Amino acid sequence: MSKLKNIIFPLLLLCAVGAKAQVVASVGFETDARSAGFGGAGIALDANAFSIYRNTAAISFADSLKPVAVSYGYSSLFNNAYLHTVGGYYQFNKNHAFTGGVRYYAADKIRNTEDGLNYYTVKPYDILIDLGYARKINKTLSLSINVHYILSKMNEAPGIKKGKSLALDFGLYYHKETYSAAITVDNLGKLINYGSDEYRMPASINAGGLITIHSPKITV
Repeated sequence: MSKLKNIIFPLLLLCAVGAKAQVVASVGFETDARSAGFGGAGIALDANAFSIYRNTAAISFADSLKPVAVSYGYSSLFNNAYLHTVGGYYQFNKNHAFTGGVRYYAADKIRNTEDGLNYYTVKPYDILIDLGYARKINKTLSLSINVHYILSKMNEAPGIKKGKSLALDFGLYYHKETYSAAITVDNLGKLINYGSDEYRMPASINAGGLITIHSPKITV
């Protein structure tokens, strides 16, 4: 006998703020299979260890019997690139929660030269350190803020250096019985300077909703 308990319908509205270029590519990659399975429309999903990468505010409504969660993810991407992700949270009490994570993205090696005769290889990478805080305002609403530190190596050509930046995320999460709705504003930060040029972070505004439908029991 099996029971079909929940059917989830995610909704997503995405408005990206124009940027000069999205150099820090790893900022936009999905960090866990569940969010990727919904095509990135995961900001209204219930909490797990990777919520800091979707919507930290959801952690306020995590299972109170499981106040701590930690998880690791690995994604093999295009052209030999890969992404390692660690995430987790701790519910300090029923109204306060803290979360953190680290992402390491490595791109495929690139071949470079300074004189057209002597070549060397470069391995671009991004390291992102993430910290977040969630605050439950009342029984149905919570708010959150995240800060990201980004260290990005694009190349080793003359005049190009490692880029560094800080960025902020803000989240809102509404949850009542079988309904959830969320809004996030992501990657509001400083220009990232690689020495030869400056680039904006890929800022975005996202909205989503979720309905959980409890179906009747199904016997197989």
